[in-house]
Amino acid sequence: MTYFHHSLSTNSAKRGAGFSLLELMIVVAIIGVLAGVGLPMYGQYQVRAHRSSAHQYMMQLANKEEQYIMDARQYTNSVTTLVGALTAATNRYTFAIDIASCTPQPCYVITATPTVSAQTADGALTLDNLGAKTGNWTASK
Repeated sequence: MTYFHHSLSTNSAKRGAGFSLLELMIVVAIIGVLAGVGLPMYGQYQVRAHRSSAHQYMMQLANKEEQYIMDARQYTNSVTTLVGALTAATNRYTFAIDIASCTPQPCYVITATPTVSAQTADGALTLDNLGAKTGNWTASK
């Protein structure tokens, strides 16, 4: 019996084993487009998430202030007295409580000032004892 090997059949078997350069370039281009769109969107998501974390922390401080005035008959300007441990929000914002410059007394104004360049577009966020908010408190941007 004679075996016949044709060069075309062995050549096509070699081609089917891998990817061509054109196919690889197309995949790399698709990944580049997805990364070009996805990374800026992820950055915006992070900014909104950190802003929301600051909002929650400020609301927690306001809650603790109301508990504190029930016990001490005055508000405090110490963040650590109210909450104690720092949270993730304190990595991107500096929190301060002002109890002297607001009226009528007793009162407080909680201010969150961004410390990271990505958050500076938000500007300072404030919350007072009456629940009035200034700054960027919206979820969308």
